[in-house]
Amino acid sequence: MLNELIDLSRSLAQHDIGVPSVHPDIKSVRKASFARVLLSQEGVDSMELHGVDAMPSMAGWTLRNGQQNSFPAVSIKVNGVCPLFVQGLFSEDIIADASGYHLENGKKVKVAQDAQVKALLTLLDASLSTSACETAIPYVSKVAQRAGQLTSLADGEASAVHLVFERFADLADPPDMLFQSIFETIKKQLGTPKDDFISFAAGLLVDGTAQFYFDVVESRKTRPVGHQDHIGIIADALNDRVVNSSPEGLCMVSGESSSLHKGNFPQLNLPYLGQTYLYSRNSVTPATARYGNTEIKIGADIVRRLGGSLAWMCGGEEGERWTHVPSEKDGQTDLLLAYSKSLPDAPLASFLADTNDDLANETFDSFDDEPEFSPSSFQAKSEAVIDAFKKQQVSLAGLPDVFVTILRQVDPANRTAVYSSSFSPEEVVDAANRWRNAFAKRHLPPVKVVLPGRKKGDKARPTRLRAFPPFRLLSLSRKRFIRGGTQQVEVIGFTASTVLSVFIGPPSQPTLQMMLKRLVSQLDSAIEAYSQAEKLGLKERQKLDAKSIVDGLSAIHLLLHQLKRPGEVYMSQIAYQLGQFLSGCDELHLGYCLDQRGGQIPPKLLGNANVSRAGKNPLQALAVLERRLPVYYNWAKKLRNEARANPASAKTESEKGRMFAIRNGFFAPFNLQSLAKSIHAQLPDIQIDDRFRAELLLGYVAGMDRPAKKTQDNAETFEATAESS
Repeated sequence: MLNELIDLSRSLAQHDIGVPSVHPDIKSVRKASFARVLLSQEGVDSMELHGVDAMPSMAGWTLRNGQQNSFPAVSIKVNGVCPLFVQGLFSEDIIADASGYHLENGKKVKVAQDAQVKALLTLLDASLSTSACETAIPYVSKVAQRAGQLTSLADGEASAVHLVFERFADLADPPDMLFQSIFETIKKQLGTPKDDFISFAAGLLVDGTAQFYFDVVESRKTRPVGHQDHIGIIADALNDRVVNSSPEGLCMVSGESSSLHKGNFPQLNLPYLGQTYLYSRNSVTPATARYGNTEIKIGADIVRRLGGSLAWMCGGEEGERWTHVPSEKDGQTDLLLAYSKSLPDAPLASFLADTNDDLANETFDSFDDEPEFSPSSFQAKSEAVIDAFKKQQVSLAGLPDVFVTILRQVDPANRTAVYSSSFSPEEVVDAANRWRNAFAKRHLPPVKVVLPGRKKGDKARPTRLRAFPPFRLLSLSRKRFIRGGTQQVEVIGFTASTVLSVFIGPPSQPTLQMMLKRLVSQLDSAIEAYSQAEKLGLKERQKLDAKSIVDGLSAIHLLLHQLKRPGEVYMSQIAYQLGQFLSGCDELHLGYCLDQRGGQIPPKLLGNANVSRAGKNPLQALAVLERRLPVYYNWAKKLRNEARANPASAKTESEKGRMFAIRNGFFAPFNLQSLAKSIHAQLPDIQIDDRFRAELLLGYVAGMDRPAKKTQDNAETFEATAESS
């Protein structure tokens, strides 16, 4: 990971981007509600309770020696009942009242607030156990030492930071004196009690658990001690001491003589990956000791800049410079870092891998309409990135400008870069244009997938094939559908390098063919099930994952486009038309079942039962259909002659839908005959491969081409339209 960070650090320095300082002892605070304790010279002045949301501005950092001796964040956890007090002073009833609950017949019964406050006040007047208080805060001397390390802050803008260490060391010597001061403050606040403060007091006094963050009263006029903006200032003060006391030596990175880093490397709290050492040896990287020299010599200043660069990359909002991506393995999440030298604030991370991309962002009445995309869609984000590069007038001369790195956890404290590469703005712009061009209206088959409403009661929303963030390919490749497409299991997916090779590429033909084969084999059962369910209605569709299906069909279409098979090409070829033919067979069979079998529909309609066979041996599938179709053709001809099943006569929506399905069935032979002629003409040139199976699925979901209008008032007009099509 160091090599990738070195490139990043140099890039940030070249463009005068200020990165925060870091130090191994500066750690994040455990996320939980906390009490901010304001210290004066005399003792505890006041206490404020805050939730997790207040942590960045009130409790955004703490100092630890390794993982011990945390301050100004102090977590109290002492085992036992009323552990801070001399034992045996209280009856069980007092303790139960103070906790807020009594046990009656094995069940908790809440104590009245007045009784609980009275019991808490009784505890607060009791004698403290000196040994228990020392156990709760055993490191007062360490805090005093830390105050000495921060003396350079005493007269600056972060003077309150030095003061809180100094003041705490005085007030907590001995620790029971500090607790006594805290208890006096709690007494005052219990005079006008609030529920959250009563719960906090009960946790501290009865269970001996609480989280404090210490501050000083002087910070009321400036900035809280725990504010995140203090981190860089504290790191500078600690690093200056390290650099001044570090041994001189030859840095392995710069090749120059400098003050070398000693001790632990900075440990940053990275999004999704958690606490991460900048560098540490582990079993996954045994080469660190291959030649007997286990010592790594890096300049202290370089370590500081590397940590600051990583902290800067993970700053700001998710989607700007960082976001999460799935790894190829189940249950693992990686961290994607994306940065442009010329556009450091461009939201490149969400452009590449926004898992919150709004899938159903448009509805439509006709495929001739241009969809309107939401701001969260890939089309809108890619347009913003392209425009941003153009406005910056970046020279698209092939120079590296965009850096992409993916970090992965390899053990509890260590991370490694599983992917790292750089691209020119020209490559990124061309990639976005190619990716979006695959979904231009002229290339798209008329595939419609109906998504469920966003929440209960919302209407279903039809969507078409559409561009998606590149890393959606990775998450999609981890899904394999089984049991007729109704269930999915996790499998090993594509790697990040494979996905980005398809996006920025150009990828090799074998890579594209491998990806197409994988997606078709993993998604075919769900796609086939959806096409039949779409004809059967809402109840059947609800069993299927429509979002994965539209993603899968979009990915298959995209890979075909990359294989030089754009939509306008494959829609005129035998595989796609055979899929349409099978869909038409479903319509014919469904109409027959609704009319002649009293609505009894087999598990698989005629076309659906032959999709898999057609993907392996189309001649065999056509032979089966040739034997089965005559009976349905005869039914359709007879029904047309009788002019039955007019939806205009339906009294209910259910009956209307049934009649439309029957009408679609008895008019299906017209399109089937037209498709059969085209298929027959192309049979000598047929070639069965994964591309064939992919195009077959797209044609099957798209269904037969429809007349522009099918709202005729009588059967003769509708039949004439069908014949002309």
